[in-house]
Amino acid sequence: MTRPLWRKIADGLLFVFLAGAAIVFIRQFGADQVYSSVTVVDGDSLRDGLEDIRLHGIDAPEYRQNCSDAGGRDYPCGKRAARHLRKLVGGSSVTCRVIDTDRYDRTIGVCSAGGIELNKAMVEAGWAMAYTRHSLGYAAAEREAKRARRGIWQGRFEAPEDWRNANRTGLAGAEAVPD
Repeated sequence: MTRPLWRKIADGLLFVFLAGAAIVFIRQFGADQVYSSVTVVDGDSLRDGLEDIRLHGIDAPEYRQNCSDAGGRDYPCGKRAARHLRKLVGGSSVTCRVIDTDRYDRTIGVCSAGGIELNKAMVEAGWAMAYTRHSLGYAAAEREAKRARRGIWQGRFEAPEDWRNANRTGLAGAEAVPD
């Protein structure tokens, strides 16, 4: 018995839809993404062309943020965090296991370059905090960096999320700075 034409068309459309959905899912959430032209935006964000990538589970000082060192002197901790991430990336391609996409349409991932997991390395070096609201995976690394007084833990600083919130309201008419 032959199937009616409408049924063949419906089956074909269903197949195309499911295949497309599978490709989108695998690209976004199932496979590693390799980025070859990465630039560092700040201590927890990268960019490859038009794609923004946020390192999952960590929160680094914002690029314009200052902290105080052990002697109470201000220093540009946001710029230093970005410099450290730039050093870790080094010009290598970056591979990210995609976790999600955030409200700013950034890819959220656990990324590595040259065999180093960038998320963990930033927390271990003290240039990022464990973002425990999103992941507990880096809490132990943060405790160790804090104990050893590495990076931002050498002195006093405002948590990056608090700094962003305080500075969003101070930017009259400006776009919100994403975390």
